[in-house]
Amino acid sequence: EVLAQTAPGPLHPRMQFLLALRLFALSCSVILAENVARGKCWESSLVEAACCEGVWGGTGCWEKPGLTFERCCEPTPSIASRGAPEQQRRRSGCAKRFAEGAGVVQVERVRERLAEPVAAQVRAQSRALLEATEPGARSSGMGPLAAFVAGPTAFELEQLLALVAWIAQALQAHGVTFWAHGSTLLGVLRHYGPVPWLEDAMLGAFATEPASVVAALQSAAREHPTFGPVAVVADESCGAECGRWVLSFARGVRSAGLGERVRTSVSVDWFDARGESLSWQRHFDVGRGTLSHRQVLGLMLPASRLRPFGPLMLHVPHDPWGLLDAYLAAPSCGGERRFLEACELRACRPRGPAGGGLPRNESGARPNARLPCAALASVFPMVLARRSFASVAALRRELGGAASKSAVAVAPAPPGSPSLGKRLLAPAFSVEVAADAVRGAYPLFIAEAPVQRAEVIDSEFCVMALFGHHGILMVQQGAPDGQQKP
Repeated sequence: EVLAQTAPGPLHPRMQFLLALRLFALSCSVILAENVARGKCWESSLVEAACCEGVWGGTGCWEKPGLTFERCCEPTPSIASRGAPEQQRRRSGCAKRFAEGAGVVQVERVRERLAEPVAAQVRAQSRALLEATEPGARSSGMGPLAAFVAGPTAFELEQLLALVAWIAQALQAHGVTFWAHGSTLLGVLRHYGPVPWLEDAMLGAFATEPASVVAALQSAAREHPTFGPVAVVADESCGAECGRWVLSFARGVRSAGLGERVRTSVSVDWFDARGESLSWQRHFDVGRGTLSHRQVLGLMLPASRLRPFGPLMLHVPHDPWGLLDAYLAAPSCGGERRFLEACELRACRPRGPAGGGLPRNESGARPNARLPCAALASVFPMVLARRSFASVAALRRELGGAASKSAVAVAPAPPGSPSLGKRLLAPAFSVEVAADAVRGAYPLFIAEAPVQRAEVIDSEFCVMALFGHHGILMVQQGAPDGQQKP
């Protein structure tokens, strides 16, 4: 049409057809160049955005060999210590997220509806635990707490964190998608670190074939600069070729109660795209229960976001709360799904004398024990309540008001709205309330949904202290640049 208007005379129909054909060829070449630039992963930018942001749960995105989030989506950093320059740079977009949500929050409503009930619960449960403790053990503070405080030592915890970081770096270097899994995911969500009474960690790995995972783990089986050589063995407790490997430091601390096994170890379970690896049945009863592997896959992928794990930032599933609930609800686990209310010594309850084929850290020799989490908060600060909000409107309805004001200064919202390919998910927010018996309750405001991916990487963990003295995360309150650092 443009050529027809600018041409000195009318165009012949054949010329119009040739021009249209030429324009079509040019558009095809542009699309082809775009696909080549994207590593031939996606058919279009819309498909890329949908898969990388998990709009339809990842179904149909990752089954093709070679498709991984690390290769085909926005790059995510390898696991690193908090406060590293790369992490500080990536948090530069947190102010934009907080501007959308934190500005509508009234701190008094958070205190009244979330923090005060949690603080009252901690006081009551701590008092009840003290009264239930036998007089002979009261002076030592043990009693029902004995099983929980007999966890890893500070030295073992240091080893565990170093081993998790070592394995995560190897998986990342080999392009294997991985995430905190099982009891480790529970620790990420409830403790922002390892579960204090567990000596082991669990990671899930997604790959088309197990060879990719094996190659990554074999690369980790070398000399660690601090703790010496790393040993990797296939876990035969779940049967031959079960797709689980256990890594530990060869010179690690061993426990007489567990034979020759090193107390501090990390298990890695392999999940494939077809739902055929044994991990699907072992962890989620796929094929025997109500969930299909595609439903679970939608909770797992893309595993692009990072959450604090002690001094580290560790990958978590696309829907960490949903995947943990599915894991605990599976008959093979039978764990406590109200894990912010009731704390158990092991996330899963053993089945049979051998623990029902559960991971080693889930089937240890110690008998299971159970206490209210609010009572354990007298020893271990932890998250005891969480409220999530799918939109700013939902956040305003519950925690805002007619004149919504926040005690934290945030930057103004950026003008304009991103295009469909840049922003397919609405922002989501949550308020998580951690507590302990000394400092009381302290709520954290968390922005956890993807925003404009051209400017802010999906894996950012944006956290803001609303008030209180925070024991789990140390955050800067009201930093003008939005760089709230755990």
